[in-house]
Amino acid sequence: MPVKPIPDTSPRVIPMLVCRNPEVEIEFCKRVLNAEVGVRRPGPDGNTIHAALVVGEARIIIQAEFPQLASVAPQPDGSSPSSFSFT
Repeated sequence: MPVKPIPDTSPRVIPMLVCRNPEVEIEFCKRVLNAEVGVRRPGPDGNTIHAALVVGEARIIIQAEFPQLASVAPQPDGSSPSSFSFT
């Protein structure tokens, strides 16, 4: 039986945060949002490059930056092309 890329029980909008250090972001989300780690994938060096977090009924994807794929984290000065907030 083929696996669905987005399960029926998953929200249809899932924010993805691209960051330089996914482990720090994951720990922040666990501490501040009471997030639980659903999936964590390591890269070749053993560090996390992708994680799916669960916050209540919502999901958040944490992704390591890959500049060669135009997937870059916000700049150190805080500038970013996008943002979102929790209510």
